Amino acid sequence: MNPPATPCRLYVYLANDAPLAVVLRRGPSSWTRLSLWHTDDDTFDHGQWMKNRVYERRCDLSPDGSLFTYFAFGSSHDTEPGKDSWVAISHPPWFSALALWFLGMTYYTGGFFVEQDRLWLGFESTSPDRGFLPDNLSLTTDRPPHDDRTPNWTDRTVWLSRLLRGGWRPVPGAARE
Repeated sequence: MNPPATPCRLYVYLANDAPLAVVLRRGPSSWTRLSLWHTDDDTFDHGQWMKNRVYERRCDLSPDGSLFTYFAFGSSHDTEPGKDSWVAISHPPWFSALALWFLGMTYYTGGFFVEQDRLWLGFESTSPDRGFLPDNLSLTTDRPPHDDRTPNWTDRTVWLSRLLRGGWRPVPGAARE
């Protein structure tokens, strides 16, 4: 008996200040596709496929939709140890990194756009391991709005900060995941 096929999963990141969104399509298997959705006229620019695990709760889209930061894990084309996971900045709908930092682990929160021109990486860095930081972007150590202190901090810090930035508000006394 063959196991049922796993359907693809879709994750959407809305730009707060522009009629744009990024759509991550996960699947089949470890393949991920990045697409740019023009929400004003409901058209799509289907971009790049990547055969790596992209952690969808650890990604973010800049307020104007021009930059996407993502955290990925997978086989590396480099032979050096510690280069199997990374955080990168790209122009959607492409994964091609403008700037990339190797992490060598998955115990990481992901990047968060504190403002259009400021990116929090969750660690201090002055320059990327590959590429260059876009001219209009600087790195900040300012914490995102949600500072998670639970055992699930790696998945919850950026994800819940994105929700707060988008206008969601916690319900006092509600059960937490």
